Amino acid sequence: MVLVSKYVYLFLLVMFAGIGYFVYWRKPSANVCKEMYSYQAGVIVLFNLLSCILIVLKEWNKNIPWETFQMLLLYAGVMFGMYFLLLTLHRHTNRLLWNCVYMLLSVGFITLWRLDPDTAKTQIYWIAGGFAVVNVVLLFFRGRWIWKIPGIVFMVVSVGLILLPFVFPSEANGSLNWANIKGFVFQPSEFVKLTYAFF
Repeated sequence: MVLVSKYVYLFLLVMFAGIGYFVYWRKPSANVCKEMYSYQAGVIVLFNLLSCILIVLKEWNKNIPWETFQMLLLYAGVMFGMYFLLLTLHRHTNRLLWNCVYMLLSVGFITLWRLDPDTAKTQIYWIAGGFAVVNVVLLFFRGRWIWKIPGIVFMVVSVGLILLPFVFPSEANGSLNWANIKGFVFQPSEFVKLTYAFF
């Protein structure tokens, strides 16, 4: 069963990538694109369904704990919730990009589950939290005022963020590019990526 699943996974990934390349390079009409994006979403659902079946079969000999079902249901709920939120709130964003995000999240979750189920459970909460932040950011950028801010402002903010580790130094994880402001330790370079995009 596991050997066959490897080939099914490979087939699904190739199919997903093939649909993506078709849409990106051929640039078909809007109706064909919409249909292709739906096919990609179907491939993601099949990928997750196969993965959940394999997880349950793997745990079957161990008297499947209720916690496993809870986590799989939570994962499915988060993924479907994200997808339907995308279709309602952000339907004018790039569906190809979102499908790639969902596929990467799926592959990451399944890989983590195989390696360490406890880490995979934590990953579900990080996925949900990250998607909440993405929604806030997307709604924030819908406002036209953000695009009217001069680029020099973003440049000054970027330079200020880059200098923070020199002003408030903190060594974290063996690296000196972290800032510590009143106990709040963070890496300013991660925020520079956002401000630099506008500069």
